[in-house]
Amino acid sequence: AEGQTAEAGIGGTTGDVTWSLGANGVFTVSGEGAMEDYCSVDDVPWKDNIASIKSVVIDEDVTRVSDYGFYGCTNLTSVTFENDRLYRIGEYSFYNSESLKTVSIPEGTRVIGYNAFGCDEEGKGL
Repeated sequence: AEGQTAEAGIGGTTGDVTWSLGANGVFTVSGEGAMEDYCSVDDVPWKDNIASIKSVVIDEDVTRVSDYGFYGCTNLTSVTFENDRLYRIGEYSFYNSESLKTVSIPEGTRVIGYNAFGCDEEGKGL
């Protein structure tokens, strides 16, 4: 059903796609199309659960990762893009995700937004 996830997690919609965060810390974006862009981390629907996100999985038909979508996910250690259709990674998408050390960007990606993988603390961003 809409808005329900396995393992007593949470979920909902963002733009054209759906998101879910399981109790195991895996945040999954699925469906076809783009995530909604946000003006700050305060606008992100999962903002109260940022610290719970340990890994992000972007499914094969998602075309855009939102601006500020995973800003400040300090416990995030992996991002998996399961597609070559990803067109854009938004501005500040993974900013201040200091535990994230490596990311493989899909070959088809055309735009990586400003400071998408940056960090306030020098030497901590990608």
